[in-house]
Amino acid sequence: MIQWSIDPKDIRAKPRVIMTRLKNRLHDGGIALLHDTRKGTTQAIPLIAQMLLDEGYLTVTVEELAAMHGRELQPGKVYFRFRAGEP
Repeated sequence: MIQWSIDPKDIRAKPRVIMTRLKNRLHDGGIALLHDTRKGTTQAIPLIAQMLLDEGYLTVTVEELAAMHGRELQPGKVYFRFRAGEP
């Protein structure tokens, strides 16, 4: 089960607010929660994508993120983030 470690509170926020909140909470190995059913969030995606590129982040799948941190996803386990040295 994949959960999240970064919540930019995008439910009722404007695109720039969502992007700024996400930027302020980013961390290596983090998993961000974004609601694709919210207009503000879908409008924020181009801003978020550019910000991630500008900050040097790489967008990857959860499986790729786990592998980058030496982890293999296990059925029945809950994941919130992937950090070096965490089991």
